[in-house]
Amino acid sequence: MKVFLVDDEDEVRPRLAHALSELSGIHVYAAAPRAGKVLPRIVRSKPDVVVVDMRLHEGGALDLIRSIKALPRPPVVIALSTSHSLAYRTSCRKAGADFFFNKVHEQDQMFEALLQLKKEQGARNS
Repeated sequence: MKVFLVDDEDEVRPRLAHALSELSGIHVYAAAPRAGKVLPRIVRSKPDVVVVDMRLHEGGALDLIRSIKALPRPPVVIALSTSHSLAYRTSCRKAGADFFFNKVHEQDQMFEALLQLKKEQGARNS
């Protein structure tokens, strides 16, 4: 399963990309540091899942999610944030995020969700 990672934190992005790559059958197809120019790359690469850090320095994470979900065959979108706010989670869901995980405290749940998505994808393809 191909995962496109959008995170602009230079210290976090490589660690998260590595951790995702360690999951069986998960391939981090691209790691993009900026939201502004990433949509064309997502369209070209056709990932199964896009993981979006909600605190992109240039902003626009919610707009990026809306744009991804407006694609003809949108990938699953996972929003990542350090926020615990229910209102923030709700705004991500309204923008179209399929999942929302706290970047610090819910990383294991994100990994479990990805492995479940991979399993479901494998069942559909058999």
